[in-house]
Amino acid sequence: MNAIDQLTPTDIMQRLQQRGAATHDVALDACREAGVLVPFVRMNNAWHLLFIRRPKSVRDYHSGQVAFAGANVTQKMPT
Repeated sequence: MNAIDQLTPTDIMQRLQQRGAATHDVALDACREAGVLVPFVRMNNAWHLLFIRRPKSVRDYHSGQVAFAGANVTQKMPT
């Protein structure tokens, strides 16, 4: 078992809260708000990340790629 697998859910939450806001060299007016779900799953005493595979479509630039679940933020979504 490695050190990551010994983390508790509380340990993970505390470590994520310690991270500062990410900074990027991108103009903020070129960005849009979005939400991303990064699910941690504990199986057989080991942590795993759950991914999705995007459906294949000729109209989608990211077709068939592995990704985290997420969506654009709309005004109907609670904050």
